[in-house]
Amino acid sequence: MGEGLRTGEKSISRSKAELLFTMLLFGTIGTLSRFIDMPSGVICLGRAFFGVIIIIIVITLRKQSLD
Repeated sequence: MGEGLRTGEKSISRSKAELLFTMLLFGTIGTLSRFIDMPSGVICLGRAFFGVIIIIIVITLRKQSLD
């Protein structure tokens, strides 16, 4: 039973770290976009394109299906 708790605690701390990382990324968007001389629509399109590319790379590396 103790081993299961450690696994659960590990996944909880990993989830918190992932949430923190995501919040940091989203928190810097406004600050960084001030220094980019482009319309906000172009910045959003670029971010979406970059995100899709990263997701495709991760799925390919993990050899997961797109179910």
